[in-house]
Amino acid sequence: MKTKNHLDPLKTNGGFSLIELLIVISVMAILLAMATPSFIDWRRNLQYKEAAEGIVSALRTARNNAITLNRQNRVECNPSGNRYRITEGNRAYESSSWTTVKQDWVTLPGGVAMKTGDCTSSTDANIGFSPNGTASAGTVCIRDDSSTKYQVIVAASGRIRTVKP
Repeated sequence: MKTKNHLDPLKTNGGFSLIELLIVISVMAILLAMATPSFIDWRRNLQYKEAAEGIVSALRTARNNAITLNRQNRVECNPSGNRYRITEGNRAYESSSWTTVKQDWVTLPGGVAMKTGDCTSSTDANIGFSPNGTASAGTVCIRDDSSTKYQVIVAASGRIRTVKP
């Protein structure tokens, strides 16, 4: 009967050597370092897209409310507070009071800025919808500090679209 020779290099006990573990950990660290900036950019771009989709959803809800309830509805954009909400007018046309809040203020996430008009204005804007589906045309821009990421454009016909410049 043969006994097991622990000095025979062809017969190993399994497992990894310290050198092998260090090499694997080094390769994983390099791959992680290469992937992290891409992941951060992806996450930030996702925040811009989600903000634009939230505004589009609010605009579509306001339009549907106006048609369904036969009352003017509008989305109030407050760029200085980075927020928006939906309010309902007191009439079908030419409302004089907008005290009924249909959706309370929604604040955009940190690092995401809202501008109106030409994408540089911080002036409050109201995009209104009438019961026939038409709208007061307007543009809401989702930006970072240096550039516009998405434009949400509302046409006078009531059409709502998102553009990525």
